[in-house]
Amino acid sequence: MQVFTILSEKILQLNKDKHISLILANEDTAKQAASIIIGEFLLARFETSQELIFGQELIVIVQQQFEDGYWVLLKKPVPVNDRSSVIHLSTEALVSPGQLRSSLSVGKDNGTKVYVVAQNQNLQDVETFVTHIYKNLKSEHARYVFVLDQSSTTFSPTGRLFLDQLSQDLTVNVYLNGSWGSLRHLPLLQSTAPKPSTLQKLRPYLSLKDWDLSFASLNYEDWCLNRSRSELPPDIGVMDLSGWSPEGRRVMALAHKEEPNIHFKTTPHLTWSIPDSWSLEDAATVPLPYAMAYYGLVLKAAVKATESILVHGGHSIMGQAFLAAAIQLELVPYTTVTNTQQKEFIRTRFPQILESNIHNIYDKQLPMNIMKETKGKGIDIIVNCLQGQIIQSYINCLAYYGRFLNLCMADMQQNQLLGMQFFLRNTGFFGVLPDHLFDINPSWCEWLHSLVEKGIDSGVVKPFARKVFTFFQEDEALRTLNDVDYNGRVLINIKNTQNFQKRNSELVQNEISLKFIFNSEKSCIIVGGRPEDCLNIVEWLSIRGARLFTICSHNRPTSVLIKRRARLLCSYYHVRINIVPTDKTTSLQGTKQLIQEATSTAPLGFICAVSMDNYSSLHNLDVASRNVASLAHFVSLLNPGSENVSKARRKAGLPIVDIQWSEYQKNNEMSRVLVALDVLLNRTQPDSVIFISLGETKTQSIQDVSEVNLSLLLPYSLKDFEKLSEELADKESSLLVEVSSLSPGLNTVQEVPPIYFIPGLQSSTNELLEPLSKNLMYPTLGVRIPGGQLSIHDIVTQVSKSIRAVQKDGPYNIVGASWGAIIAMELARELEDQGQKTQLFILDGAPETTQSMARQLGEGHQLQVNLLTRLLNITSNKVYEELIRLSSWEDRLCRSLMEVNSLRPEMKHSLSEAVNTVYHRVNQLLEYKPHESLLQGHISLIRPKGSKDDDNLGLDKVQKVLLLGLIFSQTLIIVLYQGESPLAIVIYHFHLCSFLLEQLLGCILWPLTRFLESSLRNPPFLRAVEKKPIISSCRSPRTPMKRVFEAAANLFVRVIPIDS
Repeated sequence: MQVFTILSEKILQLNKDKHISLILANEDTAKQAASIIIGEFLLARFETSQELIFGQELIVIVQQQFEDGYWVLLKKPVPVNDRSSVIHLSTEALVSPGQLRSSLSVGKDNGTKVYVVAQNQNLQDVETFVTHIYKNLKSEHARYVFVLDQSSTTFSPTGRLFLDQLSQDLTVNVYLNGSWGSLRHLPLLQSTAPKPSTLQKLRPYLSLKDWDLSFASLNYEDWCLNRSRSELPPDIGVMDLSGWSPEGRRVMALAHKEEPNIHFKTTPHLTWSIPDSWSLEDAATVPLPYAMAYYGLVLKAAVKATESILVHGGHSIMGQAFLAAAIQLELVPYTTVTNTQQKEFIRTRFPQILESNIHNIYDKQLPMNIMKETKGKGIDIIVNCLQGQIIQSYINCLAYYGRFLNLCMADMQQNQLLGMQFFLRNTGFFGVLPDHLFDINPSWCEWLHSLVEKGIDSGVVKPFARKVFTFFQEDEALRTLNDVDYNGRVLINIKNTQNFQKRNSELVQNEISLKFIFNSEKSCIIVGGRPEDCLNIVEWLSIRGARLFTICSHNRPTSVLIKRRARLLCSYYHVRINIVPTDKTTSLQGTKQLIQEATSTAPLGFICAVSMDNYSSLHNLDVASRNVASLAHFVSLLNPGSENVSKARRKAGLPIVDIQWSEYQKNNEMSRVLVALDVLLNRTQPDSVIFISLGETKTQSIQDVSEVNLSLLLPYSLKDFEKLSEELADKESSLLVEVSSLSPGLNTVQEVPPIYFIPGLQSSTNELLEPLSKNLMYPTLGVRIPGGQLSIHDIVTQVSKSIRAVQKDGPYNIVGASWGAIIAMELARELEDQGQKTQLFILDGAPETTQSMARQLGEGHQLQVNLLTRLLNITSNKVYEELIRLSSWEDRLCRSLMEVNSLRPEMKHSLSEAVNTVYHRVNQLLEYKPHESLLQGHISLIRPKGSKDDDNLGLDKVQKVLLLGLIFSQTLIIVLYQGESPLAIVIYHFHLCSFLLEQLLGCILWPLTRFLESSLRNPPFLRAVEKKPIISSCRSPRTPMKRVFEAAANLFVRVIPIDS
């Protein structure tokens, strides 16, 4: 108990300095924790429900049962003061922060709460409103009460309906459907609609132009025999087909799909007429096996009569075809099987093969026996359907000048080594795969066609046994295909599946989306934040038949490109576009006037609100349009806080489609949203509400991210260039600029070494580092990269001298971001060459990543033109063509600067110098190659969320890399022990990562994630959570670099010892 007394005192003392909001405890420490809390929450875990007995001193906020027991959130009741200020929200407009500020200041002075009450109304967005007020006022005295039921009860803090709820002292209180609670976003359940199966997805594309198809066969992508067939998915890229040609002939063919969502295609050399004695079923079993056999034996191996051939798996479809062709070509056949039944089948199917030449495929003595039977010569041709080490024993029995035909892709895909010894006997290795049949030498096409045709005429090519299924019998078809004892083909009867389209319209519609068609006699209203977004919607609707548009953009379309695009739309699609003032939708009366103007020319049929920052405009559109009977579609695209409007329209039976973007993605991927609109607007349920979150993909690789993140490498705007120009012009200042941080200052505490930050190309050093440095307790120095055409070596030399002047000896903490990572790595190498120790942190700046971004700009003159048009925001095609025709970088730069509007004359030279610097540094990045010697110090890479766990982006060429994969976010104060000495690790807004704290702190502790995993399940001590706003740590593919720095700030923690 002495230990808990010490901890309690420390927590009480800590609570005076830093307000604690949550204390965690188990059943052993819950009572003690309850005695020390004042206004904090207590989260306790209990094994059984019998322990959940609390007196009047604690209120149960939430109680939840899990598999390991009960978790209960508790709090002491707070007296409710009847004299507290009450602010009622009107139904017409929300109370502004300015109106609330005076009431909140009075509450703060009196120590009372201020209740903000919304009663008997549908608030547009409770969560958005509260967040907005909190961000502007940051008041801890405000309490929000939303009574969303139609109730006549007047709000009173001490009223019967409100007293118990308000005594819990919760920030947000929502009364709906007769009970108190809160509003939460919950994930929707996975759709129970049937998903298209392998064969059903194939059906829409299973056709040939003007052909009347009857049967199709299923094939393996890999004909491997010693691999589980359940692991071998059917190859829907190559199929045998039979039916009627456009000329009315019965034909069979091999067809393939070059891409997933296109129809099958065939070629003349893989199309044959069907003999009169064969049925269409017979014909569908023939093309692929025999085409592969003749292609492999004649065209690839160039076999000669009397040569020996070993065919593995002679009982299989491919084995039968190769054996039949080998007998026709007068070869000496050997084959392998796996059981007695298959051996009997071979003897019946091919009586020409001697029984002594049929062997067990798994007989370890088989290679030696074959060498004996061939008197040491070996086999001339081996047809392989095996994978793994077993094939090595058969390779050894290949004769001089022998040929090895491999039908198994697994080893080739895994780059298994064959060894050069294989070729010492002048042997040949050939891969024989179905796709090769469509890409053979043109001179061989007619040859292959005639070989199969002659085989049919001579009776060598015969139909195989088969079982026929429909598309609705996929399970049975695949089960038969995977049966190792089945020696026939699996066919799909296309004729008996003509009702597939009708019975599976939803599945087919998933594959072939129908375009939404708009009534051209109705008008449309498009309201948005950016003119570009509004015109995207106008163009999308114009293609689908709309002709009358009213646009209300909150930003006036001043760009020449925007105006020209609007004129082209009017010219090409004969549409009429009316652009109205930007402030129409800011009030309800103005919105009603906007709708009247739109309906004066034609009935209103479509309203679209896109990317509006002011969510009251969406509310006004909803209210003003409710009595418009002709309105068929109301679409909300990427509008924050649109949930309540959508719910209200859904409840009223009005049409609504609501598409929301994830938190960090930008609106420049509007095309993805428009693709979804075709499906959503074609739905037959007019009263449905649809919420779609287009978030980032977790499995997205870093290469995928780099393709869309070029904007993260280069400066954003001309303002960034102006700041960069100022830095380059200031040649007198030091290369190291101290940035404000939580540290008392440089050299104030000698034991705490500074952190050196090397920024990228986006903006000035101070602006970029500010969100990171303000959270650090270390002295923080930003590195100003000197201007001019300096090499990386010269830059590193100057910076290292400046650093050594500030800090004589290491260890040196160096952080490089984006382009600055290559300077950081070379700087670390320079300091290590001087005998110093370094710690290097790379923020989204691995060389392979940034180089792949830069390569998107092209090479040579293409690089120059693309860089200039992107940096200076040049959109004119005419200017682009002029830049292409110019011969030098200087001429292109001069011509590009002429396109920059409102450029002050004195800024032209400095802007030119800044663009020159960026161009030079991009070239440095493209030419950069890591040094052959590895860095010796620690190097840590912070990557975007969703990167592969084993992908270090080429940093293994620099050093053994510690990957910082973000796991979860938590703001904690953890009280723990190391041995018998108590130690408090205070983690300020720290995002827990799977790495050792010793990497950052220099102290020896066990991995924090493993410690938390065990302690959170059965907490042996008290833990408290500091109340601080959460900053997101995970970076989406379009999060600005500033957020990366905010996340990086959370990697540095404070260690405060506790006196024992």
